[in-house]
Amino acid sequence: MNLQPEDVFRAMGYGNDNILGQLADLVPDMIQQALEKCSLEAVYQVFPNEDVVISKGQLNIQDKAFHIKNIIWSQIKKLDTVAIVICTLGASFDQWAQSFSDKEDELLRYIADTIGSELVEKLSEVLLGIIEIDMHKSGRHCSNNFSPGYCGWAVKEQHELFSFFSTNDTSVRLSESALMHPIKSISGIIAIGNNIEKKNYICNNCEAKDCYKRW
Repeated sequence: MNLQPEDVFRAMGYGNDNILGQLADLVPDMIQQALEKCSLEAVYQVFPNEDVVISKGQLNIQDKAFHIKNIIWSQIKKLDTVAIVICTLGASFDQWAQSFSDKEDELLRYIADTIGSELVEKLSEVLLGIIEIDMHKSGRHCSNNFSPGYCGWAVKEQHELFSFFSTNDTSVRLSESALMHPIKSISGIIAIGNNIEKKNYICNNCEAKDCYKRW
């Protein structure tokens, strides 16, 4: 995963010309530390076409119903099937990031958290690339990954998404409120089909003002 210091500076809100000297020294070193602490894991499952039915506002996979809003529906409505995905940096990364717990380590904790968010996003992009290569063999295309909790998709439906995987498939676990542990994890669905196009995320139409896709 080719994470550059500039990626982290951008995610922290810095331009190329206003990076503090302390950050310029800290971030490259912490990226290297973070990579050494990752225990990467990525899994996916592609369903037969007959297992997937989509209608406006709802996606059915086998006996599970997912209630999706217009932003997601508009980009996946021409699907033939879907892949569901889970990826994580692992518990060892969480432990490293949480080790900066003292008040004096507040900056380091912020940098570690930002690096984690960027790394797990990079991991999800790698996984999407693997799925795209596999699907292109049969002439099919993939959408971006869409996750519960974004674009009006209720985060509680994460439980249904995870039900397709056994505890042996992934180390990621859900809390009762559907939060993932390890924290730096991503799940979601990828639409697959001959008529699917991978489009940019439609951030201007989304109500989630703090979503990292806007950065």
